[in-house]
Formats: sequence, structure tokens, C-alpha cells
Amino acid sequence: MDIVAAPQTEVVPMVCPAPRQVTMDSMSYVPLDGSVPVAVACREEGAADWLKAHFRYWFGVALDVARKPFAGKETGPDGYSLQIGKDGILLSASTCSGIRNAAKTLRQLAIPARGTRTVTHYIVPESDISDAPDLAFRGLHLCWFAPDDGVTLRQAAACA
Repeated sequence: MDIVAAPQTEVVPMVCPAPRQVTMDSMSYVPLDGSVPVAVACREEGAADWLKAHFRYWFGVALDVARKPFAGKETGPDGYSLQIGKDGILLSASTCSGIRNAAKTLRQLAIPARGTRTVTHYIVPESDISDAPDLAFRGLHLCWFAPDDGVTLRQAAACA
């Protein structure tokens, strides 16, 4: 198996926001059909149950999600690590928020299995992904101004 680092441009169309580090084998896929074990490593309780419920909702698969002790690198509250391989899928984060972000990334990578008339299950490429936000606040700032002829702005500037 030849795993190479994928440039950001290859990942951007698949995952938003683009993760910091991605290693992906786009020629080798792992099925999300219950045949591959899934595990969660998180300091907080409830992450495995949350993932199990969402896997059923997202992919129509009832999975047994194992809980493992967290032994990963501290990545902050929203950071995560996601390892997808033939031997299993591991979502690792110090918080449940990080597990949710890892699951969102996994969901974006999933595509319907090929060669069937209807969707029987999904597949994901073998990957090793890690991400953490650059800022403490993850969000979007929008600034909207009403249309103006310029008079109101000049008046406001004169009063300032």
C-alpha cells in the first residue's frame, strides 16, 4: 500500500474546513458497513454513544463503537485525529467537540459504494488526518450594511 501526502488542493473539495495534516490513499477504500471496527478515544464520556447514534442516522449502519483510552496529542477543545485503515477506524480527541469534528470529516469523506444499483453502504479512503483550529473561536463573521446613498455615512462621519 502506497500512502502519500495529499496536497491541500486535493482535500479542499472533499473536506471543509480543510484539515491541517492529511495522508490519504485514494486508491484504497474502507467500507462503512459494520465489517470494520470503529473506536473512539476521548477523555469525555458519551462520545462513543453519540457516534454510534449518528452513524446509524448518517450511514444506516448499526455499529458497535468501542471506547479506548485517550493517549493522543493534546490538540485543544476542537482538535482531533482520524485514522482510517483496513484494520479499523479510530477517532481520537480530548473532547466530545473534537470527536464531532472528526465525525464530520469522516462524513464528508464518505461516498456511496460503487457497482450497485442502490446505495448499499458507504466507503471512505484510507487516511490519516489531524486537525485543530487556528483560533480559539471557530466561526464565521458576517458584516452587512444596508444600501445607502452616502448621505447617511457622511452625516455619521461628521458627528463622530
